[in-house]
Amino acid sequence: MIRKTLLGSTAIFAAVLAAPTSVDAGTVGTGDNLAVSIFGEYRFHIALRDEDVSSGFGRGYIFRSGEAEIGLEARNTADNGILYGVEIILNVNTDDTTNANEVYAFIDDENLGRLELGDQDDAIDRMFVAGEDALVGRQGWDGEVGNEFNFGDTWIGAQNNNTGKATKITYFSPRIAGFQVGASFTPDSGLQGASFGEQDDDGDFENVVALAANYVANYNGLRVVLSIFGEFGDGEPNTSSSGNSTGGTSVGDVETLGIGATIGYGGATLGAGYVDLNEADIPSVRQALGEDAGRWWNVGAGYTSGPWGVSVGYYEATLGNVSGLSDTENSVVSIDADYAVAPGWNVTGSLNFIDAENISRTTTDNSGHVLILYNRFNF
Repeated sequence: MIRKTLLGSTAIFAAVLAAPTSVDAGTVGTGDNLAVSIFGEYRFHIALRDEDVSSGFGRGYIFRSGEAEIGLEARNTADNGILYGVEIILNVNTDDTTNANEVYAFIDDENLGRLELGDQDDAIDRMFVAGEDALVGRQGWDGEVGNEFNFGDTWIGAQNNNTGKATKITYFSPRIAGFQVGASFTPDSGLQGASFGEQDDDGDFENVVALAANYVANYNGLRVVLSIFGEFGDGEPNTSSSGNSTGGTSVGDVETLGIGATIGYGGATLGAGYVDLNEADIPSVRQALGEDAGRWWNVGAGYTSGPWGVSVGYYEATLGNVSGLSDTENSVVSIDADYAVAPGWNVTGSLNFIDAENISRTTTDNSGHVLILYNRFNF
């Protein structure tokens, strides 16, 4: 999803130092110096599934208390017009592995751009568009499908980067004549928060640079978004025998590339995208035998009118396997509907027809369908 205020620059630091330092005290919330706002999200869903390989999931349905977050944003504007602040999004569900989903500071100026410091998605994640951006509700395969169907360990979904919310620096340029660029630098993909015990020889990625660009335009009501990105970094060696049975094996470097677009008119939107993950995280010995991290492509079409939205899309991923085993292939047809019941409350349905070949990079195939019914609340 393209954010409307993607923007920052290292030049901001010089501007801040040269400008008057006094600011107006925040007048909203409890902050003395920054205006504080609170927001959040909660999702509850029911998944009904029928699949060929259902070991451990034979009941055929499950209830999930899913995403549950509380966010805080504190912001103010300096006398020189630069917006600055902090955003913290706390995980409040019991199965989350980190206390906070996002923690970062931002410095934003409409002429210089936007700089972000901390734990946040990179520039790729927020500037790249693909087929899922045309879908409504939980966006089909980009929602909970990967959690509710047995793909073994070969579901890559709409993955487009390898650093997640690891600690990083991100910059977004101002948008000029429809064009914008963004860049992120992540020293270690395993470092989020303090992470004082994090090492640079435990099989993560290091020195990861993400570069993204997009073009946004409106031609007499025809909305066009074009996007492209590249991500590059080094695979760390894994010197721990507990983390890697052979010890000292290096994982594949990051060389991820992607291209995508959406086109919309009125309530209709079309989208498509392609991403190649190359050999990221694949040990060299398995790379030599033909295994890779996979590639995916998708297309989607959606239509919204008032509180209603419907969409349909197709997703396909291929992962190269070692010599003698056919490629793993996962395909999903998603049909979605969404209805805004009231402000901050949506109900969503997502029906997905799935074929998965050679799941877990074995000769086992799985096929079936998953229906997911959501209640989504945002405040």
